[in-house]
Amino acid sequence: MSDNKESFYTGGFQDLSKYRLERTTIGLDWDNCVVKSEQGTLFSESYFLSSLETKIGLWVCYRGKEVAALVHLIEDASGKSAIQYPGAIYNGVLFMPAPQQQNRTQSQSEQFRILAFLSGELAKIYKNIFMSFHWLINDVRPFLWHNYSYDGPKFEINIRYTSIIDLAGHQIDMDELQSPLYKNMNKSRRQEVRYAQNKGYYTKEEYNLPLFLDFYKRTFNRQNIAASLVNFRELKEIISNLYKNKRLIMLISYNPSNEPSSIAIFGHDNKRWYYLYGASNPDHREGHAGTLVLWDAFTKFLINGPSELDLEGVNSPRRGYFKLSFGGQLLSYLHVTLKSH
Repeated sequence: MSDNKESFYTGGFQDLSKYRLERTTIGLDWDNCVVKSEQGTLFSESYFLSSLETKIGLWVCYRGKEVAALVHLIEDASGKSAIQYPGAIYNGVLFMPAPQQQNRTQSQSEQFRILAFLSGELAKIYKNIFMSFHWLINDVRPFLWHNYSYDGPKFEINIRYTSIIDLAGHQIDMDELQSPLYKNMNKSRRQEVRYAQNKGYYTKEEYNLPLFLDFYKRTFNRQNIAASLVNFRELKEIISNLYKNKRLIMLISYNPSNEPSSIAIFGHDNKRWYYLYGASNPDHREGHAGTLVLWDAFTKFLINGPSELDLEGVNSPRRGYFKLSFGGQLLSYLHVTLKSH
């Protein structure tokens, strides 16, 4: 139990003495637990984590002898702080499924106790902490109450947003322009789809990593962002590893002159698809390929897998407007941080 002195975490309902936290490593047991957890995502699985050029902090929270939750963190070089890391969209706490005999109230109470325990234990292990919780975790009061009424560092909670596309309502033989996916988009996005199709744009599933990396670098240069800020060696390893393990597809949209114009990369786990990366040919920016590559992904290439797509963040004005114009459901998720000094 944490030594942060909160007396309301002692005895009865708030007894945390049955919990313990043990460090673990990437492996089959870890991945099996990630798959079972509702909060488990591609970003916590070995296929993704093994590609990162950084330290990984993996923990198992036990209640007695049973696994109650996982904790996935990205560590700095010293291993003394958990940090934010580019491309690692979700991490933090992953709950194991509640026993069948538990009702909703019991399950919520159990998750609260787990977070109460972890808020104290993680603060003893790490000087600084960053976690990006899955959107299914919305009660983080135990972190807000850390060092409540006492001097000492406090957790901060920052809200973030993503957009989820429901792919279930579309069938491969359906008239695209009558589908729920089309009707949910805004007017300008629907126009872009029609323009692209009428002018002869088309999309192919095609794995061309060198072409994507070239577009990606040129996109950074066009936006006056230093390409040196991106670890292209790591990016290449992530994409290659996910593709090798059949967790990724790459789509390329071509203009009417059969020139590649826009590329989108999607990964998946057992629950959903994730829009991982995108880049366009800067020479073809006036075309419609950037819209078409996503539209064709929704209606042709992703509908035989998981039934939803996480567009992964709508947290800047331009990117947020573009992604939300496709008609997804806006969901919030939380960044949880602790700074010791």
